[in-house]
Amino acid sequence: MTMVTDAGSGRAAAKQLNMTIELLRAVPVLCDVDPKTIHCLAEAMIPLSLDRNETLFDVGDPACELYLIANGRIKLSVPSDPMAQPGQGRSQRQSVLSVMGPGQLFGELSLFDSGRRSASATALTPTGLLMLREAEFNRIIGDCPDLARAMLRQLSGRLRRSHERTTGLVLSDVGGRLAQVLLYLGRRFGEPTPEGLLVRHGLTQTELAQMVGSSRETVNKTLTDFTDRGWVRMGHRRVTILSAEALRHRMTV
Repeated sequence: MTMVTDAGSGRAAAKQLNMTIELLRAVPVLCDVDPKTIHCLAEAMIPLSLDRNETLFDVGDPACELYLIANGRIKLSVPSDPMAQPGQGRSQRQSVLSVMGPGQLFGELSLFDSGRRSASATALTPTGLLMLREAEFNRIIGDCPDLARAMLRQLSGRLRRSHERTTGLVLSDVGGRLAQVLLYLGRRFGEPTPEGLLVRHGLTQTELAQMVGSSRETVNKTLTDFTDRGWVRMGHRRVTILSAEALRHRMTV
């Protein structure tokens, strides 16, 4: 992890501040937050950069920062073995909880319970982040009830998505779960093209299988079936969704 420092003029610092403000304004849960509070948040946030496959934090690490993704992709994962010891997340078989991209917040739970990290965060691509430390967050939120409400919306949304994912894992077969994951990735990272929705998710086939909750072999077999049916076309760390309707129908079968 590299902390991005600027040794140049005040003009460069002002440019960085303006970019941070614009990024914060684009975060949906912050849409109702007072502009002055957004400015205070931007001033307190520290730019960081991660290389591809670099781990930002691991399960069990101390937690006292919130992160906002400026560019790139971050995967959040947990050891598949519930008995895995804290600090060993990277050496264990993983389950991928989510893939996050520009404009998304993560790590916010640590600002409320001062606990340890419940998941690992790893860069799927070269990634730029903005970090907000707990002390700065507490200083700002004390004068801004709008920010407190925004963070409650963020937490409730994460809880809802976690419930939906758990329901899908319990009630769906591998094909249904894979269809659900592909549609989720399409909503997050899809780029419309004449052929379909191009999704540059950045996941390896093993990571995609970890997100579906199945073996790599089973997911690859299911992807081949989807491809043969004309629903998707696979590429290196990407997929083109040719028929979202077919995938939505497969989720309910």
